[in-house]
Amino acid sequence: MKFRIVAVAIVTVMLALTLSSCFYSNNSAKTEVQTTVAAPDLVKPADVAGKIDLKAEDPSNDKVAFGFDSEGRVSECSYKKGDVSFYVGYTYRDGEVDVNVFATDKDSNAFVVDSLTYKTGSFDKSAGFTEKDGYYFNGFSSLDAVERETKSEETTTDAAKDTEKAETEGDTTAPADTASDTEKAD
Repeated sequence: MKFRIVAVAIVTVMLALTLSSCFYSNNSAKTEVQTTVAAPDLVKPADVAGKIDLKAEDPSNDKVAFGFDSEGRVSECSYKKGDVSFYVGYTYRDGEVDVNVFATDKDSNAFVVDSLTYKTGSFDKSAGFTEKDGYYFNGFSSLDAVERETKSEETTTDAAKDTEKAETEGDTTAPADTASDTEKAD
């Protein structure tokens, strides 16, 4: 009997210490202020490149630098405008190219400032360099912008639709959410 009393006392003390440490840590938390930094304005490579030789194998100059993949397609482009550094990454797949523009300001804050996709058609290195919408490409005679959905449509789950239907029909026994497979297994 004494053993049980001692065990209960120990558990009670441990519980009290645990709760007091939780209370102390919650009340002593420092308040952090988050500041939002505005993304820099988009500047495209053609805006800063100046006069470049589109017939050159590599038209890089002191204002804009290009990188190429093993096939000779433009894979990256970097340039600066004021205190902001820009990097354009090109990702090729299934007859399309994704163009993603990243900016880094003087405080090393990084931002995605543009993202778009073009249908490329077939690659032909002899087609040379071209500029499309302020971006440079090598080896494509046609580039067509692909429209992307930027806002997701509002979706209503079947359970929410059933609940709404039940409420409008006066039925107060709306179906409950179904348990997931892991909950069913328990």
